Amino acid sequence: RYFEAVGQPLFSDPLIRGYLLTLRDVTDRQREEAQRREKEAAALRLAVERERAEYEKNLIEQSRRQLEEAYKIIEKKNQEIEESLRYAARIQQGMVANPALIRQYFPESFIFWRPRDIVSGDFYWFLALEEWVYLAAADCTGHGVPGALMTMISSAVLTQVVLAEKVVSPDAILSAVHKRLRQALRQDVPGSRS
Repeated sequence: RYFEAVGQPLFSDPLIRGYLLTLRDVTDRQREEAQRREKEAAALRLAVERERAEYEKNLIEQSRRQLEEAYKIIEKKNQEIEESLRYAARIQQGMVANPALIRQYFPESFIFWRPRDIVSGDFYWFLALEEWVYLAAADCTGHGVPGALMTMISSAVLTQVVLAEKVVSPDAILSAVHKRLRQALRQDVPGSRS
C-alpha cells in the first residue's frame, strides 16, 4: 500500500505541541498512474513500431521500384543483344553455301545445321572449282559468339587457302588453314594475348 502524508507544524497549539500528520491512502492513485505510464509506454512502443513498419514499407517499395527499373534495363539489353545475335546469325547463314548448290554435286545429300545458340560454332563450307569440289564440316572451339567468330575466320581462311593460294590436297589445305589461323589469331607472336 502507498500512503501520502501532509505535515503541519502545530507547536503553538497547546493540545498538540508538535506536527499534525494527515495520512491518506494513495494506492489506487499510484496504480492508476502506473497503468497510465504503462499505457503511455505501450502507445509509444506502438508508435515506434508503426514508424518502423512505415519505414520498412517505404524501403521495400523503393527496392521494388529499383528492381523493376533494373529488370526493364535488363530486358531492354537482353532484347538488344538478342536482336544483334539474330542479325549475326543471318550473316553467318549467308556465309555458308546454299544447300541447293551442294545438291547439284551431291544429289542425295542433306544438311542438318542447327546452332545450339542463335549463332553457331559449327559450320559447313563448300567450294566447287573446275577440277575439284571441296566440302568441309567444321566444329570450331566454343559456342555462341566466340564460336561464331571462329567460323567466320575459318571459312574465310579456307577460301583463301584454296582460291588464292591454290592449295589442292586435303592434308595441305588443313596444314595451311592451321598455319593461317594461328597467324590470324596472333598465336605465334610473343607477348600477344590469344
